[in-house]
Amino acid sequence: REMARQAARESIVMLENKDNLLPLSKTLKTIAVLGPGADDLQPGDYTPKLQPGQLKSVLSGIKAAVGKQTKVLYEQGCDFTTPDATNIPKAVKAASQSDVVVMVLGDCSTSEATNNVRKTCGENNDWATLILPGKQQELLEAVCATGKPVVLILQAGRPYDLLKASEMCKAILVNWLPGQEGGDPRLPPLSPEKVRPQNCARCNPRVAAGTALHFLQHPTQHPAVGVFVLRQLQVQLPQAGVLGPSGGGAVLRLPLLFSQKAA
Repeated sequence: REMARQAARESIVMLENKDNLLPLSKTLKTIAVLGPGADDLQPGDYTPKLQPGQLKSVLSGIKAAVGKQTKVLYEQGCDFTTPDATNIPKAVKAASQSDVVVMVLGDCSTSEATNNVRKTCGENNDWATLILPGKQQELLEAVCATGKPVVLILQAGRPYDLLKASEMCKAILVNWLPGQEGGDPRLPPLSPEKVRPQNCARCNPRVAAGTALHFLQHPTQHPAVGVFVLRQLQVQLPQAGVLGPSGGGAVLRLPLLFSQKAA
């Protein structure tokens, strides 16, 4: 478990933190934890059969981190992939009643022993778009429309189009497919440890057209041609850059979801 905890600790990155929203206070009155991944941690494909209680979700981590005076509201809002949007109003209601919203969206990629699920990431699971699967984008936009500050936790094994998310959300964290200890309250985004810049070896595109700008290298073998391609993309679609507080995608600090001051 300690090794799994260390792996999660060293991989989580922060793409956005407007107005220094993070770290959150542990004394908030109400936190809404929403999204299909909030209480359904995804360990990734080729994971063996899971044992009861093996996975620690973001929801369980938040509940363990906050004080008794903080009420935690939970709504799934929608499934990872299905087009059913009937539960989105419940999530919107929970968001409206909260001081801050933590949304966990992204991929479904779980144990090979788990049947009857539509995976969105892993071997033989290609998608034709970088839009969040199912009704997740609709859920995100509906919740952000409440005006409450939203922290998006992207639980994903591939890039997504985060243009609207970067405009609407106060903070964006990426915890990838973090393993069984990904929601442990002692881990980032719940602890104050720092990360070296090289721990963020890649950046995240704002839109699909930004994938040519994705990795920190020229998109062709010829540097001059590479610079031309990048400039053309930036002229045609100025927002086709990358996410990251330094402007270049490098993340210098692990996200802090909660401050470490005593509740």
